[in-house]
Amino acid sequence: MNFTANYSIFIGIMIITQWIFFILTGNVPELTTDFWEIIFHIIVEFLTAFMLLITGWKILKKSKNAIQGNLVAQGMLIYSAINSSGYFFQLGQWVFIIMFLVILVLSLVSLLKLLKMNN
Repeated sequence: MNFTANYSIFIGIMIITQWIFFILTGNVPELTTDFWEIIFHIIVEFLTAFMLLITGWKILKKSKNAIQGNLVAQGMLIYSAINSSGYFFQLGQWVFIIMFLVILVLSLVSLLKLLKMNN
């Protein structure tokens, strides 16, 4: 279960770090072209990150309902990885596509581990 907890915490931190970096460096052109769409997307990404951080921590602390909460967080992350891959596929940015593919695979591994523990 440590893999899932540590993975969740790591990815949660990375999502927040990535968005802060992109925003501060001006690498979110949608803030001027599709403002509300990207704002809602960023909000959902931050919610995903916080769910991963909180439930990852709760797994480490063996808190009640931690596994069920992390199942939701992993589902949010899987959706985000697939959705974000499409965006970067359109731009032809293969490094990000590969990154999201790795995240997708690791999230599926986490999901399987969680499902085994939940039974």
